[in-house]
Amino acid sequence: EEIKLLTQKRVQARQAGAVLTIISNIASECMARRALREGHDLQRDKVEEELIKECALVKEVSGLIERILSQIQEQLVRNKAIKDRLEGDWSDKYEAHQLEANGVSLKTCSKITLFKPAATRFPSDQSTPLGWENATKEILTIAEAVRAQSCELRTLLDGPILQDCIRDLKAQADKVDVALARSISDTQQCVKAMITELETVVRRNAECEKIILDLQNGIRGIDKAMKTAQTRLDNLQRRPRCENTRDKSQFGLVDEVKSLAEMASSLKGQLAEAEESLLNLIKSRTILERELQNKLKSIDIDRNRCQTVRAHYPSATAMSGF
Repeated sequence: EEIKLLTQKRVQARQAGAVLTIISNIASECMARRALREGHDLQRDKVEEELIKECALVKEVSGLIERILSQIQEQLVRNKAIKDRLEGDWSDKYEAHQLEANGVSLKTCSKITLFKPAATRFPSDQSTPLGWENATKEILTIAEAVRAQSCELRTLLDGPILQDCIRDLKAQADKVDVALARSISDTQQCVKAMITELETVVRRNAECEKIILDLQNGIRGIDKAMKTAQTRLDNLQRRPRCENTRDKSQFGLVDEVKSLAEMASSLKGQLAEAEESLLNLIKSRTILERELQNKLKSIDIDRNRCQTVRAHYPSATAMSGF
């Protein structure tokens, strides 16, 4: 009976070990998936730390189960050995009882009685009553000790040690799930903020492009006015002989050219600043779009990969081997 019960516990321990393998695979799968994150998201965050702790805890509990299985196997060998010894001793006693009962039943008129003079000699290997009693007590004592060890080993699987391990595993699994949910929530908040910022950058980009277009049109208009004023000055300077005088028209055109040159220089400076701002906005937009893509990928990994896999996390009953 004890061998049967201990064999059942061995099956239970093996099933618990198989479940621990599933848990280890779940944790490893999550870590492998999260290793595919990109950019700044590829970091050792809270989820990563909790997954590492979970892997270490699973390894520790698996080691405990393996040690228990080894002890069960050794105990089964001892149980079977003492069982064989008890059966042999019982068989000897049964045979002795049958012989003694047969001797008691013999009568002087029995037809199976024979002369056996050698039976009066005492065999050298014959035990004494005290030796028989001690041998019987010894094997019973050993059998009881082996049975007690077997019972103690069986209770180990149902005892607080394994239950504490299971409770620790469930608690750690909850920590991983909480950290994962928080990571998803925080990343979603980042995505919302980045989308808002990206919309602002796109709007400013469009505004900057319009400003650049207006400045370019303004510069082209000044260039046309400059050509007109300089052509007028050139025509004035082509007047013949004493007609070519420094009159008010010439001075006015010179002032106009200077004013147009200052305006063109100012607009070109503004254009250079606007173009530099546009380049910075384009860079910012590129960075934002790349980071946004990384965040969306991280959410996909954590929510659609990790949480989906962890939904198959075994129950406490399964971890107990039932």
